[in-house]
Amino acid sequence: ERAGEIIKRLRSMVSRRQPNREVVDLNLLASETCSMISHELKRFEVTIEQRLLARPLWVRVDSVQIEQVLLNLLRNALDALSEEPVGKRQLTVSSGIQADGMVYVSVEDNGPGITRASMEHLFDPFFSTKDSGMGMGLAISQTIMNNHHGKIRADSWPGKGSSFTIELPPSVE
Repeated sequence: ERAGEIIKRLRSMVSRRQPNREVVDLNLLASETCSMISHELKRFEVTIEQRLLARPLWVRVDSVQIEQVLLNLLRNALDALSEEPVGKRQLTVSSGIQADGMVYVSVEDNGPGITRASMEHLFDPFFSTKDSGMGMGLAISQTIMNNHHGKIRADSWPGKGSSFTIELPPSVE
């Protein structure tokens, strides 16, 4: 019950905080976030292949919150890749525009993937596929995306990897 109260408070804090929304290029946010984890990339002996759309993807967001979501996805991918042999680890960050007009950033790894049973609970508070995970990162990320009128989704190919994608409405300004 106490743990449940903690997650409620954290989600409430994320929801209540007055977002500082501004129009920014989602590609720039993705690129900057990749740079933020350069030390971890060296430690895991991984490079990120960035396949970002050649033109800006303008969105109205709280940059700090979206960077936190992307950091969480990148760190989760690095954790998954730690199970793969050095030299075979692949991490790709891509962006684009979907058929429905939403813009996206995807983080894809070639780690072990996520089991079907785990996929059903990925965004549940306190559920984690990691031994030392608290199970709050994806739950909070989902709250942030919902507050931005966006979505977060996961796809997995057990034994081949997984992909997490955030989707946001484009800025009309």
